[in-house]
Amino acid sequence: MACPAGRFTNAESGATTCEPCEPGTVSAAGADRCRTCPTGQYATDRGECKYCPAGQQPTQTAFDAEGPDACAKCAAGQFVPEKGQCQVC
Repeated sequence: MACPAGRFTNAESGATTCEPCEPGTVSAAGADRCRTCPTGQYATDRGECKYCPAGQQPTQTAFDAEGPDACAKCAAGQFVPEKGQCQVC
């Protein structure tokens, strides 16, 4: 069974249905497992990992979110070096 992006067929459990990836993970269409996004990126429901805009990092609930729900501004005294996670100045 070929599943759409963001879902997978769990062959290990013998599943015959498409299961959603866990929050923070993605899969391409037809995948048999999900993978974790690299540090500083969030997972979209289309099976992509994306960076947040400058000065922001992924939120804990970034899965299935776009725009303001997927990213949060760094706290005062922190910055994001290029693309990644907030760090202390």
